[in-house]
Amino acid sequence: MLEAARNSLSNFANDPRTHEWVAQHLPDEYVEYLITENKYWELERRAPGKYTVLLNTLNALSNFNPLTRFYIGPASSQGISPAALPSYKWGRWNDDIADGHLPLPSGYSSYEELVQAQKEIITSGGEDVVKGFTIEFLLKRVIAKLERVQKRDDNVGEDLSVFLDAMQTEYLRRVERKVSTSQELSDLYANSFGRPHNIMLIALGSSARESQIRELSQILGRRYNCEGGSLHEDLPRGICYIPSEVLSSSGFSLDELMQNPSFSDTNPTIQEWVSGEIRDCSGLYDTLSEKIEDLDWRAREYVGRLTKDMIPRFNNLP
Repeated sequence: MLEAARNSLSNFANDPRTHEWVAQHLPDEYVEYLITENKYWELERRAPGKYTVLLNTLNALSNFNPLTRFYIGPASSQGISPAALPSYKWGRWNDDIADGHLPLPSGYSSYEELVQAQKEIITSGGEDVVKGFTIEFLLKRVIAKLERVQKRDDNVGEDLSVFLDAMQTEYLRRVERKVSTSQELSDLYANSFGRPHNIMLIALGSSARESQIRELSQILGRRYNCEGGSLHEDLPRGICYIPSEVLSSSGFSLDELMQNPSFSDTNPTIQEWVSGEIRDCSGLYDTLSEKIEDLDWRAREYVGRLTKDMIPRFNNLP
């Protein structure tokens, strides 16, 4: 029954024939809810459990009604931090398109075109965006909610735009099969992870900002992207997070690893890089742990939940 409900929701959200009816009959909040729920089930089908920690963190800190996991209703996004989950789902939608997990939305011929269109919405606030099951409408809702909670020194528009630039970089890295340097990857993580963290802290009502926890973006980017599972998933699609200086010393080309990603499991140079990434992340985590003691409870909980599963690995380093 649950699987049938999920399929019905997905079919409903993806059927172009429903869009006009939706625009005429359903309130904005309900349409947003259906979009975010549809994206949740898409993630569960594509990568069961992969994003559970993050989603549970956002649900807990946003005070969402847990009953909305079991029935369709506009109660979602009405908690104490209603901008958090829609913001994440919008970001994940863009990320999945950039990584090739999802196709371009209807009406776009390139990812660059999609990025530019969304930047124009960020600038205008989406005045001309019509209601529907679209990435543009979700962005319009995200902008409105974030702008209501941002502080005087915040600039959510800039954060969203820089994140889109990072996604365009990720897209081009994939389609052009580009291998980046360590510094280029670090800069990329600062924008593809760091800017979303700043948006989440704003959305969750924390007084902390990403500039106070910069280590987090590097820990998550470097730790997850050096894992064997991630390498095996990304390399066949031309996505390489192995730095160019490491790859050139390994004796393999990206084309070879695309054909046989398991080569990365036994190559001494690549494995030495993996071990070094974990050691570096452990050191960054120690620094981060000291910093978060001075932050508010939302920031501490956010960081703690996102790094909790890494602690055993860090503690067992040789």
